[in-house]
Amino acid sequence: MAGATGQHKAEATLLPRRVTVPNRDGDVAIEGAQQIVVEKQTVDAFQTRTFARIVRSLNPDGFVVYGVVTEICVLHAIRGLWQFGKPLTVMTDAIQPLTAQASRDALDEMRTAGAVLATAAQVAH
Repeated sequence: MAGATGQHKAEATLLPRRVTVPNRDGDVAIEGAQQIVVEKQTVDAFQTRTFARIVRSLNPDGFVVYGVVTEICVLHAIRGLWQFGKPLTVMTDAIQPLTAQASRDALDEMRTAGAVLATAAQVAH
């Protein structure tokens, strides 16, 4: 979330041609970006003014989701991405729970709704 210590992406995950999109109305210039970083002030990316617009403009064939916390931000992302009707994959070795039971419940919800649970190695193939 913007303004929090955890908002910063690890240096090793940053691509040279990246665009950081602030959470405000207006045009979103993402043309030519290798990476799009969306600022948010809540645990649900779909509560921003820009995230859904960016997803619609990219019109991807599917989604691969990872991050923290499994039962909070990751689950909100999956719930929001369902509206696009595209395949969803959750990278199970690239997520981290807050509590084991809540994480199991969240993963069950994702799987029941049609998300595929896979490791990074499986996604790479």
